[in-house]
Amino acid sequence: MLRTTFILLTLVGIGLTAFSFISNNMLFGIIFAVLTLVFVIGIIMSKSKEVDYSEAITDEIEEIKAQLAILDENYDLDFDLDEQYRIRDHWQQALKNKDILEEKRQYIEGRLNDAKGRHDELQSTVENVKDELYLSSKISNDLIVDSISTMANIKALDQHISDLNQQRQQLVQELDTFYNHAEAVTKSQFVYFNKLSLFHDVQQWLKSAEDTNEKWRINAENTKLVTNELNHLNAQLEENNKEITALFDFINVGTEEDFYQHHEDYQTYTSNLSRFNDLTKYLENQNYSYELSSSLSEKTTAQLEEEDHLLATQVDEYNEQYLEMQAQVSDLSAQINHMETDTTLANLRHEYHSLKNQLNDIAKDWASLSYLQSLVDEHIKQIKDKRLPQVINEAVEILKHLTDGRYTMINYNEDSITVKHVNGQLYDPVELSQSTKELLYVALRISLIKVLRPYYPFPLIVDDAFVHFDKKRTEKMLNYLRSLSEHYQVLYFTCVKDNIVPSKEVITLNKIEEGGKR
Repeated sequence: MLRTTFILLTLVGIGLTAFSFISNNMLFGIIFAVLTLVFVIGIIMSKSKEVDYSEAITDEIEEIKAQLAILDENYDLDFDLDEQYRIRDHWQQALKNKDILEEKRQYIEGRLNDAKGRHDELQSTVENVKDELYLSSKISNDLIVDSISTMANIKALDQHISDLNQQRQQLVQELDTFYNHAEAVTKSQFVYFNKLSLFHDVQQWLKSAEDTNEKWRINAENTKLVTNELNHLNAQLEENNKEITALFDFINVGTEEDFYQHHEDYQTYTSNLSRFNDLTKYLENQNYSYELSSSLSEKTTAQLEEEDHLLATQVDEYNEQYLEMQAQVSDLSAQINHMETDTTLANLRHEYHSLKNQLNDIAKDWASLSYLQSLVDEHIKQIKDKRLPQVINEAVEILKHLTDGRYTMINYNEDSITVKHVNGQLYDPVELSQSTKELLYVALRISLIKVLRPYYPFPLIVDDAFVHFDKKRTEKMLNYLRSLSEHYQVLYFTCVKDNIVPSKEVITLNKIEEGGKR
């Protein structure tokens, strides 16, 4: 099997060698010639010793004949025709096998001679290759193949390096062309063109454009909703007008004032009727005759109530005056008796003057505090009337920007703040999420800084204040702070490294540990 494989590989190698020489590819022709030579050597080395079957068969026949002769001499054997037929067939088969083996031997000897000739040719070819490559004649064939492969690799690598240099030059030209085109395209968008931060600036510009488009879409949807709501309100208004017209026609009035006046008259009539019934029952219970009721009816309800109230008041006053006078008489009698027997009067006079001096000091303090209170109240009123609306309006714009337009209004009362969602729902700060509450707080703080900047032009310092924000809100907040840096000095301290702020705007501070190590 191994020998057959070498034979097939030798035939393939011979074909490839011939093809290489025909196509003037000398390098591969030499390689395939060397490989073919190696395969021929393998055929020779794997050839096993052939058995001369013809001689073996002849010897066996001669041995059989000798045995038959011995048997004939020693034994009286009967002639068996079938046995003779079998012997004859065996003999004919042996002759045929002998002829076949002879033909095989001749064929193999011819192939061997051809292989030896090709081997000599290949050997001479290998020697020529060694001479052309200036190699030693003692070098092995394997090393020759390796040398040729190395040369081919060196040549291929040199060509590859040349191709890579051309590609690099082409890429450099394409990059220069791209940056020149990018500078021309973004000239209207960017004030300063920087190749290093081009993609970051373009990304920020795209995000800003996307935010603008999103706001436009939201405004369009809000406009559509408002239009639908307005149409619905107009339909309701038309229905209400029809109902009002029906009501006016029912009670025969022409204006809204007449309608309400008619309602008040009806209420007054109902109340008077109920009061009349109650008074009638009350007078009947008090045994009022018809004449007394008639005389009493001459007075109005207001006069009767006034007389009743006056009498009750007088009775109460007389009773209180009597009780007060009686208590005063008792107290004075007791005080006179006590003062006549001890030094209470002197002590009371001393306590009176002490309390008078304390009252004077307290009055002065009260006057000062009242003046300060009036100043503080006036200042608070001034802030509420002038500064607070500006702070709220600025905070609304900041909150809209930071929440992508989800919250559109901030309402401030005396002691509370509410925010309005884009769907119209009002929320207290306690009903918002932690990050949204912090966005509201930041919006109010920054708006206050903007309003007070003409009076207190201090820098804006932020110390890692966005720990509850997600990545999107943090990026939104930092971009807004970057926009503020055009008019304000903004210092943002954080322990988190990210790529939102360009590295040219970041200063890294390392902690100095013990021993002077960082």
